[in-house]
Amino acid sequence: MSQTNPRLGNRIHPLGRTAASGVVTVVTGPPSAQLLYGQYVSIRQRPVTSVAVPSASSPAPADVTPPASGAPDSATVTPRYGERAIAEAQLICFDNPRPGRPFEVSIELPEFTCSCPFSGYPDFAVLRLLYQPGPRVLELKALKLYINSYRDRAISHEEVANRILDDLVAAADPTWMELVADFNPRGNVHTVVRVSHGTRQSC
Repeated sequence: MSQTNPRLGNRIHPLGRTAASGVVTVVTGPPSAQLLYGQYVSIRQRPVTSVAVPSASSPAPADVTPPASGAPDSATVTPRYGERAIAEAQLICFDNPRPGRPFEVSIELPEFTCSCPFSGYPDFAVLRLLYQPGPRVLELKALKLYINSYRDRAISHEEVANRILDDLVAAADPTWMELVADFNPRGNVHTVVRVSHGTRQSC
């Protein structure tokens, strides 16, 4: 069952495209999921594409070259399961367990990577997220997959920091959030981008 929340308005798709309906979708999971996490909140709307895994007896498609000796057999599919998980990732949140108490959540993502929009060279960064939850809290596995979706994207340091913050704010509606993107030095230049949203409360 799903319902829309027009209060949050148009949001940017994590892959840089506007979501089809321009609204946030609230998806309720099965009873066991509701018991653990409450409501799931997603800012991405896309169908899940099924991937057929060929059996050992299935003939190979005409445009697929049979694997060489020592290569993965026909049970290996492309894209691989991690790539499929990243492609289908959604930012998921659950209800704040203590909505009346200000508290902070600190998350470090030390393996962020994207590519330079000018040279195409890879960029690496440590992302440090600090936020005070509003009505919802970010689910960590979903956050990891969302961050991994930037791996092959050509985007500037400044744009990626702001876009990530915008998407996280759209999903979780925090009281306050700060994202620090600390990029590895390249060409004798060390860049740190700091972006924030809202007003920080004392804890």
